[in-house]
Amino acid sequence: MLVAKLKHDSPDGVRFSKRLDIHSIAIDYSDSLEISRELSIANFMKETLFLARSTHHTNNFFQNWFLRVPRTWGINSVIVRNISKDNYLNILESFSIEDLDSVKSHKINNESGAPAVAAIRNGAICFFQNRKSILTFSAESKIFAEKNPKIEGLICLPVLVDMEIWGTIELLFNFPLLIDEVMEEFFTCLALLMGIAIESTNDFELGSSKPESKKESDLILNSLQLPQKLREIAVLISQGKTNIEISKIMNYSESATRYETVKLYAMLRVKNRAEASSVINNMHLQ
Repeated sequence: MLVAKLKHDSPDGVRFSKRLDIHSIAIDYSDSLEISRELSIANFMKETLFLARSTHHTNNFFQNWFLRVPRTWGINSVIVRNISKDNYLNILESFSIEDLDSVKSHKINNESGAPAVAAIRNGAICFFQNRKSILTFSAESKIFAEKNPKIEGLICLPVLVDMEIWGTIELLFNFPLLIDEVMEEFFTCLALLMGIAIESTNDFELGSSKPESKKESDLILNSLQLPQKLREIAVLISQGKTNIEISKIMNYSESATRYETVKLYAMLRVKNRAEASSVINNMHLQ
């Protein structure tokens, strides 16, 4: 069972991690009594990292990862959600050992009480350590818990791809959870590795929109006159560079690079990096 000593527990059983930041991750191995647990965690993280780096299709990664999770952890289901262009959080894939009844789509706004939306709003992992915490968190989470009576714990991981929130992973448990600092760090690392898996496939197969038809694509390319700055960014994207790498090459801040990238996507009429790279390669900018 995935349990640990509880530290800084909140009265209602809901706990948020620190904001996702890869530089803040550190696991303390000083407690010899917990070495076996931490080594078990480390070994599973190594396997997850290997899967994330070697996967060719995003949905295969999540399926293989789910099959490798120790059943003693009590994970009942995994739900993968992606943020759509119209600002909805939609289910793309789900894997479960039992029947699961979940809302297919959540609107991302301040009024939404969906746990996954709460994780996105806070930019942090949201831990529901027991069934009561799910039932009392919001009207939406209560309905979900009532429809799924075997669910005793829930963890919502916001997933970052190229340092931007791509969507969420919901982990549903048959057992209550006791989250301490080590487990919090573990799930923070796991959330980041999920992002690596999605980014490393470079296909965004889950939830990707249908590409423009050849005629529509040709019209876009013929009418497009990219400014020099966007032209340089486009070339770097076609070379597989991330926003962080582009910001260093062009001596921009990451936020400025992200802004220019989004502007480029809009001009190319694409939704993600894979589609942008395909269109850019057809433009023969290099």
